[in-house]
Amino acid sequence: MGSPNPEHKASIINHDAVGLGGDRNSSLVRSIKTSQGAHLVRLQKNFQRQTGFPKGDVKERMAEMSSVEEETDFDDPEAVGLTRYGDMLLDEKRNVAYQKAIEKVVTEMKDTGKEVHVLDIGTGTGLLAMMAARAGADRVIGLEENELMIPFAERLVDANDLNDKVEVFHADLNETEEGELELDDKANLIVAEVFDTELIGEGALALFAAQTRELRTDDCRFIPAKARIYITLLESPYLRKFSALPELPGHPERPEFLDCLSGSNIFEVQYNAINHEGLREIGKTVEAFCFDFEHGESSKQADRVIDVHVTSDGQVDGILFWWELDMDGSGQILLSTDPKKNEWRDHWLQAIHFLPGKCVVEKDQVLKIHAAHDEYSFSFKVAANPPEKGPIDRALFCQCDLHNHVSPPEIYRMNALIDCPKTPAWLEKICTGKKIVCAGESPLFPLLAAKYATKVYAVLELDGARNILEKYRVAYGLDNVELVEGYDDILENVDVLCFDPISSMRTAVPLNVQFWPEAELVQRRWPRVEIYPKSAKLRSLAMNLPNLCKTVGSVKEIQGFDFRIYDRWLKKARAQLDECVNNFPLWQYEGKPTSTPVTIFQFDFPPQLSVMEVKVKMALGEKPNSVALWLDWELDDGFNHSNGLNDFSAQDTPKWYEAEQGVYFIPEDRQDQKELQVTMRFNDGRIDFSF
Repeated sequence: MGSPNPEHKASIINHDAVGLGGDRNSSLVRSIKTSQGAHLVRLQKNFQRQTGFPKGDVKERMAEMSSVEEETDFDDPEAVGLTRYGDMLLDEKRNVAYQKAIEKVVTEMKDTGKEVHVLDIGTGTGLLAMMAARAGADRVIGLEENELMIPFAERLVDANDLNDKVEVFHADLNETEEGELELDDKANLIVAEVFDTELIGEGALALFAAQTRELRTDDCRFIPAKARIYITLLESPYLRKFSALPELPGHPERPEFLDCLSGSNIFEVQYNAINHEGLREIGKTVEAFCFDFEHGESSKQADRVIDVHVTSDGQVDGILFWWELDMDGSGQILLSTDPKKNEWRDHWLQAIHFLPGKCVVEKDQVLKIHAAHDEYSFSFKVAANPPEKGPIDRALFCQCDLHNHVSPPEIYRMNALIDCPKTPAWLEKICTGKKIVCAGESPLFPLLAAKYATKVYAVLELDGARNILEKYRVAYGLDNVELVEGYDDILENVDVLCFDPISSMRTAVPLNVQFWPEAELVQRRWPRVEIYPKSAKLRSLAMNLPNLCKTVGSVKEIQGFDFRIYDRWLKKARAQLDECVNNFPLWQYEGKPTSTPVTIFQFDFPPQLSVMEVKVKMALGEKPNSVALWLDWELDDGFNHSNGLNDFSAQDTPKWYEAEQGVYFIPEDRQDQKELQVTMRFNDGRIDFSF
């Protein structure tokens, strides 16, 4: 196979753009120089998955969450650490399925006397390209849109003595115009791993169809050859709280917008790890879509009505979504995200889709579901009678508009605030007859305080929080609530400063203690102000997280290929990043404690800001691979809330609050230590850690 048109190669290498990427909502969010298109889609989808934030506003929320913006040279190993390829490389089931399919198809093609010319789309480290070369392909070209990875793929190919067969080029097919990219010998085998939790979120439909049409022969084989989407109806009071907006207690009339459950958000989860109490499958699993990459053009947009046989009376609170790849079209080599197979991955999860509106069903009913997809995502709703034609208009799903501004986990935490039995008595105690300032990006807390306070000032900066508060305030007629952007907008004395740690949108950054310096500033302005919560404790727990640690695992050898040079780069990157605490929703991960929870620092309100650095020693127990970090809040005497542990047992997996917690991965060469020294530096509401 010849190489790409050299003039085009030069042009695509030079059209760089900045994209945002990050680890689990971490404060260490960097701008990496890369090409546009699917890579930015992947970063946005990854951010959406990790935070649960609605797709439509991911760009804006990423910008809001970014605290560091700097271009990173693609030769910098620190940037390699941020790509997090380790989780995919260590997915043995994925690797074996691709290897078996590649070996089988290449052998079949060679047996017919054909030369095998392979195009590997999204080559990354070059693993699949090297599999094809080792299987006997005559020529292999790997295309990668992320310029960061090109030198690493080239060096890995060289380290495995395959550079006589494998060439790697920087190209983004999502940004390539028709006729721009040419191959001297067209590919007769296309290999690609360009899938996400929803299968098509990285642009797989276009890549397998129109965008490769000029690069392949008419009889080109594809790996994978087919894909199928499956759905199952779920009833779960627990999952319902991730979609249903809460009702304010004590009001006789229920606003109509609360009946909106939205179908526009998906909730990407480790399905087997979430709370299954009360969860039931109430419908037979059905195939929603089938894509034949090898024998037909995959439509960028399609819809259909699916008959689902209901197996039990109940309410449809969510639709479980997963996919299956038929690697060679024979049905013998399969790769699936079916949760019943109990195969843990962090790069592919399961998805929960929420139907718009309430859906109550009866046993033996045939429920008609209108399913649709565009180029990047899927949608589901109950079909009209008779079923309508044409794809679903996603904009019509959320009638209240609020689901477009908040994530499913944020909706859950709003419900948690309403459901907390201690909330009403506490608010009555601290708010009755007083003027209140509510901080912390919590949209519902000021509305609850309004029942008791004479005046409530809500300091909100995030658009999502402001939109929610205004929608509720108008609907419930709460005229004593005023929305302000900052404390300078409050022109009278106030009695109480409150921060709500239960539903605050600041919990997206779990170790955010911005309230600490805020409380100090407010007290300077109003010296007699009462401050709640009374304190916050920074807590830690040494743990073994057997699955989550795979995201930073060693990758010395992958399917018989020498990856030691890449492993060294990753270790160097992590050595530079090992002071970084990453954010993960530990309620979705299996883990066992190796120590007991300890308090490593206490933030008191009013604060003592003279303390800017603290050093402590932390007991680790027996060979942990990580340390979990979170905040416990004392709202008042006898009223505590943890953004970390809900329940702790030394023998079982701890139960965590449905937020994110900080995680420090202990380097392998330090896991025999019995204790760990931690240095914490406090900087304007941020904690910088050094271990």
